[in-house]
Amino acid sequence: MDRFLVKNVKLFTTIVLLFVSAFCFAQQPLPSRIDGGIPTVDSPTLYQIQVGAFLYAQNVANTTNRLRGGGFNPLFENFENLTRVIVSQVSANEIISNLERLARLGFDHIIIREDPRGFTISEKWNIPESESRFSSFEFNRDNSFIAIERAVGNTSPAVRFGEYVMPRQNIINMTGLGTLEIESRDEDDLQLSFIPIDKPGIRTALAAVVEPPMPSTPETDMFTRTWRVVNSARESWIGNMYIFSINGTYMVIRPDGSVSTNSHWRWRNEKRGEWDYSHTNWQDHFLAVINTLRPELLIWTEDIGIVELVPVTAGNP
Repeated sequence: MDRFLVKNVKLFTTIVLLFVSAFCFAQQPLPSRIDGGIPTVDSPTLYQIQVGAFLYAQNVANTTNRLRGGGFNPLFENFENLTRVIVSQVSANEIISNLERLARLGFDHIIIREDPRGFTISEKWNIPESESRFSSFEFNRDNSFIAIERAVGNTSPAVRFGEYVMPRQNIINMTGLGTLEIESRDEDDLQLSFIPIDKPGIRTALAAVVEPPMPSTPETDMFTRTWRVVNSARESWIGNMYIFSINGTYMVIRPDGSVSTNSHWRWRNEKRGEWDYSHTNWQDHFLAVINTLRPELLIWTEDIGIVELVPVTAGNP
């Protein structure tokens, strides 16, 4: 009888301990200060979580490294003279789990707000079908797109570009061009439909293949954005916009909206302090040396002298 009682006491104790462990695990601590409020789990809106806003680049870098070490892929926003470090595209039902992870990383004060960008992507999609109007689509996280139309005869391929918005993960609205809808995706193979903005009743089926990007690094993520020239030794360049992609494409757009160049870029070496660029698909190339690369500022030196740029984002047009 005593052995029976002891056995049941042990069993009861084990159950209690398991229950307490599960309860404690489910009640992970959250940051002590949460501004903006936690949305209801059924909210259809996407959110961003701000973990800090900093004046100095080193603080931005330190925070970014902490987030990367915890499995996050942070983005940056300019706000007045500060750089916000954010986790973007968080659905309402993922807010709590993200807050718990941030608390474990030591972030004690966060701000939750609606994400003005909606969904964003950083990819290049090649269209192998020779009869298709387009040969590729490319997107960066600053809501810029580059669409290359297939060359006809001896003409050069037409380049279309602009801003995109993604109200849902499978819908991409490209300003002035049309809408892409992702019908299905199997790893790197996509089935798409394209609806031109000028012919909304026409839907064209497209098959696309995702081109492998270059490896993601802090330098690459900061560089592959959309930038505007604010200072240059060649005054005619001021106002030009640069769209860089993680697949090695870049485009220069003049202030009047015309395309100056559609070219290629790559890091010169693993230090990622210099980049080569080519207007001839690497038949020849030139060097630019980076003087400053921060979320809020990019400065490089090339043969014409220094070029200074600031990011073009949803909050900094």
